[in-house]
Amino acid sequence: MSGAWWGKEATPAQRLQDVSPNATPQTELLLCDSSREEVLKELLANAPPFTPEWTNRSAGDAGTALLKLFAEELEPALERINLLPQNSFIQFLNNTGISTRPATPAEALLQFTLADGATQPVPIPQGFQTSAPAADGGPPVIFETTQSLSAVPGSIKELYTLEHGLYESLDPTTDTVPFFPFGGKPKPGVALLIGISANDAADLGSQISLGFDVQGEAGVPAPVSTGGSVPTPAPLSPLLQWSILNGASFESAKVLFDETDGLTSSGIVALEVSDQWIPGIPSGSSDTQPLFWIRAQIVYGAYLKAPVLLSIRLNVARAIAARTIHDEVLTPVANTKGSVMQLSQTPILSGSVVLSVDDSSDLTFAGASPLALPGAASTVTTAGQDWQQVDDLAQFGPDDKVYVLDLASGLVQFGDGVHGKALPQGYRNVAAKSYQVGGGSGGSVAAGKITSLVNSVPFLNAVTNPKPATGGLDAETQQEALIRGPAELRAFGRAVAPADYAALALRTPGAKVARAFAVAGFHPAFSGKPIPGVVCVFVVPQTSGTSIPIADSDTLRAVSSYLSRQIAPAGAEIVAAAPVFHKVRVITTVAVLAGANPSAVAASVTARINSYLDPINGGDDGSGWPFGGTISFSSLVRQIVAGVPEVTAVPNLQFVVDGIRRGNCTDFPISAYSLLWPGTHEVFAILPEAKP
Repeated sequence: MSGAWWGKEATPAQRLQDVSPNATPQTELLLCDSSREEVLKELLANAPPFTPEWTNRSAGDAGTALLKLFAEELEPALERINLLPQNSFIQFLNNTGISTRPATPAEALLQFTLADGATQPVPIPQGFQTSAPAADGGPPVIFETTQSLSAVPGSIKELYTLEHGLYESLDPTTDTVPFFPFGGKPKPGVALLIGISANDAADLGSQISLGFDVQGEAGVPAPVSTGGSVPTPAPLSPLLQWSILNGASFESAKVLFDETDGLTSSGIVALEVSDQWIPGIPSGSSDTQPLFWIRAQIVYGAYLKAPVLLSIRLNVARAIAARTIHDEVLTPVANTKGSVMQLSQTPILSGSVVLSVDDSSDLTFAGASPLALPGAASTVTTAGQDWQQVDDLAQFGPDDKVYVLDLASGLVQFGDGVHGKALPQGYRNVAAKSYQVGGGSGGSVAAGKITSLVNSVPFLNAVTNPKPATGGLDAETQQEALIRGPAELRAFGRAVAPADYAALALRTPGAKVARAFAVAGFHPAFSGKPIPGVVCVFVVPQTSGTSIPIADSDTLRAVSSYLSRQIAPAGAEIVAAAPVFHKVRVITTVAVLAGANPSAVAASVTARINSYLDPINGGDDGSGWPFGGTISFSSLVRQIVAGVPEVTAVPNLQFVVDGIRRGNCTDFPISAYSLLWPGTHEVFAILPEAKP
């Protein structure tokens, strides 16, 4: 009987075997041995019956040289044969509509600052362009605003919490120090007052845009919920009444949109106010300078927990790392009989193409530059009809005006008159009214990097992104698609079982989701109480590996919205939440081989522990630590001994989880649906002559 895998007597093959009995096999199916050595061996073995006259098979014989040459030439052909199973699987996934995901653009929150001399609101149109150095070192990345903004002169100078006539001053300049906008115990009647200072001749117009950075519990954003036909039995949510101090009295302001859901999550609040807004001084305050005051007052309802803000900013708008191409005439591709045409800019963002075909008697499109800026005058005839982008032409008839687009190459495939309508004859009669290009990790720039103005408007002085841009994702590799394919194939674009929600959450547009885990009937706000019709999806974003991967509010909102609108059945409520992370510290002693460097071994053991506990790439099978999985000392010992050849034994091992120490060689269960994050470990390496 061979030695145990963890013993000194184990063979190298036993010690380096896959450390998990449940791990997915890593070996691929081989149809034949493709190495030139095996080919030559096979040829020499078959030489006697086929060429008995060849008797000199020495290394210097011409026949041997010819066989070696043939084996060398045959090797790449056999390697391609071994790729047939993978290629067949790729074709199968393509036939079922599962292909590599395109690059997705990063999203950012931009704050615009007007010049000191500005006295009127400055309109920032949708599609306004700014730029930043790429996060991956590539060429500068263009960001375009996705909403229009009326930027007003001035800045936020004063913040107050008003309760029972008493004013509590807050710091309007803070970006890192949290503060309670409605005090520690919010209740109806308490208000937040925001004072905007501007020059005496300033007119703030009729629209105000405010950005709120809400801090979640321990840095974790609040769960985001969308969908559902029956309201979740939550406490009555607080209703905020927004108003402005117009002179001496407050008057109501209309909420155009509120992304914060009553200051419970980060986002933008846009207000429509009186265009005859007069600055004033709130009654009972100690201020002496009239300001433009905005008030958010709790009318009724209660917060589960008092909201905490990190900052309030004026003149904010959302933007994505993309640029829009206007009025481009498509170029026919040679040798396709006019059925395939080319867009000049790539990669193209999904759903952004507006394509028109003119089949009238006047078949002319006077093309414009493909680099036309937003708002530029169109020189393309718009008499044509818009055609629809589809995934497959095979299911359409001869009169359907449809086309298929390859986002990566920009190739547009039209019908042949049987499956999809054929393009009418004409010259420059197919044009893209607009489409967007961009995407990739280069757009995930750090805070304060989006500072260059590509377009310009009068009195616009500066722009910046107060928070890092999120969601930029490179195009998926073929290997990544092969790993994702089986789970998506099972779901097939529909969510039935909880695992389907987790699989489909990974392809949320604009969200860099590394892992997801779904639980039916669970709502984080009502732990322990099953709620029918609710599916909670815990989201783990992609990170650089240096900090705990906690999804931000934008990522949670994107996942919840995508699953509820595109995937979930009608009436299902999708709650996207960040999981709880337990910090784990390992204290262990390892015995090492004679002559080994104890410091180097300790460093290797530490790296192995960190890798095993990693929430994205850890666990027994390398696919991430299981949600709520018990920390097993025997599994970790196996990881250390199998992964670090110099280690001969592990005399003791202890876990310290969130500051709680467990006994020696004892498992440690963690809370349901939670994950781990490795802390600072204590690894002691001892030589054979030392005592543990």
